[in-house]
Amino acid sequence: MAVVDHVQQISMPSATYHAFIDMPIGLNRTGSTRKCDVQLRAKLPIPLKSSVFSPPVEEAAFVATYREACDINERITEKKY
Repeated sequence: MAVVDHVQQISMPSATYHAFIDMPIGLNRTGSTRKCDVQLRAKLPIPLKSSVFSPPVEEAAFVATYREACDINERITEKKY
């Protein structure tokens, strides 16, 4: 197992299985897309691209219901979750 600084350091051999784990430190306030998420999705084959999850915006983490969190995320990021 290895830790890399940039997604460009990742190779994707066809016969090997990989797990990529990223733990965001803090939550985004503006809804901007994280560069590491974009770069990893670009490297993955189509069926796996949707397995890269973006963390919620900070405001959505402190509401009472999942529906409220989704609505806040959609308003700030302009993406439906």
